[in-house]
Formats: sequence, C-alpha cells, structure tokens
Amino acid sequence: MKYPRIFKRQGESPPQYEDFEEPDDASFTLKASLHRKISYEELEACLSAFTTARPASEVVGAFYGGLSALNLVKPFDLVHAILGKASFQSEAHAQRAIEILLSLYNQIADSILHQQPFLFRPLNYPATRSGVLQSTRDLRSEIRGFVRGIGMGTPTPDDFTPGVVKLLRKLARTDNTLEASENTMQKAMEVLAEADARALFQQLDDMGRIISDIMLNIAVEMRELDTRQPRSAQSPEVQVGRNDPCPCGSGKKYKSCCLKKMH
Repeated sequence: MKYPRIFKRQGESPPQYEDFEEPDDASFTLKASLHRKISYEELEACLSAFTTARPASEVVGAFYGGLSALNLVKPFDLVHAILGKASFQSEAHAQRAIEILLSLYNQIADSILHQQPFLFRPLNYPATRSGVLQSTRDLRSEIRGFVRGIGMGTPTPDDFTPGVVKLLRKLARTDNTLEASENTMQKAMEVLAEADARALFQQLDDMGRIISDIMLNIAVEMRELDTRQPRSAQSPEVQVGRNDPCPCGSGKKYKSCCLKKMH
C-alpha cells in the first residue's frame, strides 16, 4: 500500500494534516478536503471495502489513542495498522479512503484541541437483543482501539502519569462492566421487549459518554505532559528550594519530582 507524505500545518496542537504527496515514481497528489465532518456511515462504508480493516468503532478508538499518546502517532501509521495488508483498488479509491480517514483524524484532533468529548457512534441500532449486543461490542471495540493507539506512541508504561494510570484503570473497569453485560445478554433466552431494549440503549449511551470523557481527560493530561519543560533540572541559573513547588508544573514538591529524577 502506498501512502502520501504528510505535511502538517504549524501552530496546531494536535497538528492538523492537510497536504499529502508521495515522492519518486509512486507519487500521487491527494485532492481532498480533510477538514469536513464525516458520518459514521461513511466510515463504515469506507472500511467495508477492505477485507482486513478493523471495525469502525475500533478505528475511532485507535485514532483517538494515537492522538492521545506521548508521541503523537502519525495518521498513516494508524491507517496502516487498521487496514493491515489491504491495498487500494485504484487512485480514486485511495483518494476517497484517505479523505474519510484523515478527516476523521482531524475531527478527533480538533475535539481534543478544544477539550470537547468526541461522540462518534451509530444511532440506528435495532431495538432487539442483537442490537444491544452490537452496541455493547462497539463500545468495547472502541476501548480496545484506544488502548492500541495510545500504546503505539507511548514507549513504556512508565511514561504515563499517575493521573493517566488512574484513568486507564477506570477505562478498564468500564470495559469489564460492558463485558459482564455482554455475557449476561448472550446467555439470556427470553425475547427482549422493545421498551427494555431502549432502556438498555440509554444505559449504553451513558456509558459511551463516560468512555468519551475518560479518553478526553487522558488526551488532555498527556498533551500537558508533553509540553512540560522541567528547566530547573537542567539550568544551574535557576535556584529552587527542595520543598518549593516543582517548576515543571506537576504540582509536586521539587524534591519529589525533577530533583528526584536528577538522582
């Protein structure tokens, strides 16, 4: 699979990717709008053309995780991870697929930039047991994608702050709750009434919002970690007492933060 080269617009955090061109003889120029809002249905239709692609919900989670990582994961690294060894059918197909995937990437980046939860899920599940199961599985798939994406750009668990670790554990507990609900739903034999299904959808919608909030909080904290500059640990001109607040902005005392790291 050939990918265009990435050009990022400066001054954005997370960066906005807008121009792509591949060098040498494998080149093609991407002519697409990468800042339009796409629908979940568009994403599903795009991925359905690739037999090895991951589910749409997992793709959303992976993109969000990649943008939340300590080292931002480049969009085409994520595209390669979610499409696997699939190939584009034509240049027109590549244009369309990349436009959709990179528009999604930029939508998520914009939501993180403005610290707004990214709610991007289907709204048309059938009010049946299978519909409730699919909704549950999609939420779990989104969590799985997020963990995979953030892992691609965060070298070791030690790179996570205690706050992020706490949030990741909360995400894991949410996934465990969804797993238990999924298992219970699979074992139940009685027909699920439409009213009961809609009540369950409301509960799942609430859990989906919790998941989105957790992901946003992780992304914000990781971006803050990325921009911290513990200059006092490197500059002899700056005099900081052992019990003073650490200049890196962590909120800890200097002796328990950057001074400790120096030793």
